[in-house]
Amino acid sequence: MKKTMFTTTIAVLLSAVLLMGCGKEVTVEKKPTPKPEPQVEATEPEETKEEEPQVETRSLTITFVNECQVDIGMLSVIDPVTGEQAQVDPIPAGESISLDAAWPVDVTKFNWAIYNQAGELYMECETDISVAKTAATITLVGEDEVEELREEYE
Repeated sequence: MKKTMFTTTIAVLLSAVLLMGCGKEVTVEKKPTPKPEPQVEATEPEETKEEEPQVETRSLTITFVNECQVDIGMLSVIDPVTGEQAQVDPIPAGESISLDAAWPVDVTKFNWAIYNQAGELYMECETDISVAKTAATITLVGEDEVEELREEYE
């Protein structure tokens, strides 16, 4: 009953609004749409811009070869430009992984580390990379653990 009364009231109100609007002119005012202003990029005067010093680099491929009878859980390297640690994939036994880098000419030390399968630090190393012209190969040798590191340079 209440629902019918409510529906009837709404219908009467809508009819009244429609009837009152009959015969009246309705004008719709059109406002011009603003044109977007061209965006101007804020630039600093050339004198105030500080240029980052250009670092001379060489292309260098560093390859790690796992000749141990155990999987290396993870390899981590220190980025020679930023000094930040970057984690690299694991190296299964008998496999290798290569990293291509734009190596700064003035950086002679390469810092890296290997982790076991549990993610615990196993060994931290520093390799003199200054003699490498285009490539360095670091071979991890051992039976059940890393017992020796062999380095070759091209």
